[in-house]
Amino acid sequence: MLQAVHWPHHHGSPVLEGWEFDDDVDPDEVVKVTAPVGQPAGVVRGTHRWIEWILGRDAAVRAARKMGVEQPIIEVTSDGAPFVPGSDVGLSIAHTRGLALAAAAPGRIGIDVERSTRDVSRLARGLHPGEVDIAMSISVIGCLVAKEAAAKATGLGLGGSLARWPVLDAELSGSAPTVSIAAPDGRVVTTQLFSWGDHTVGVSHIPEE
Repeated sequence: MLQAVHWPHHHGSPVLEGWEFDDDVDPDEVVKVTAPVGQPAGVVRGTHRWIEWILGRDAAVRAARKMGVEQPIIEVTSDGAPFVPGSDVGLSIAHTRGLALAAAAPGRIGIDVERSTRDVSRLARGLHPGEVDIAMSISVIGCLVAKEAAAKATGLGLGGSLARWPVLDAELSGSAPTVSIAAPDGRVVTTQLFSWGDHTVGVSHIPEE
């Protein structure tokens, strides 16, 4: 389950390669209901960043409910990763200016989103030679989003270095590219990439073992 809150409001519920993807939430209503909630350190109440943080948490609650968690309480680890105590439903939240997303699924889940038009020329210079060829097919933004989603799904985090998460391959035959990422612990994690308006969304799911 992917739950989106588009800001300004955007209607529609497309299906993305097996993921139910809703964005039927009214952001104004969310902000009104969650106004008493605090904010993370460094985020000023009422700013765009604060609103997106609020919307992301609300999207996580809605996604968890649709996975069968009746009254989800969202907590975060010491690294800031969201989770539902006592549940085997994994959660992940991502937001960029104007859009908040959350993903919920059994096991571990990671999601990331970036505007497709973001200037990533500096990041492109840090790609490995093999990644440059792959980026020609899925874009530098696609590589970035795939790495971030995989890092969230494993629970390891990027660790401050995109280079620690090299892109190994990209399968382009389906409706959504599937990217293989090498995690620092030796695992190979896959991320699906989707185009959503002028955004690129990555979802990485590690099922329960």
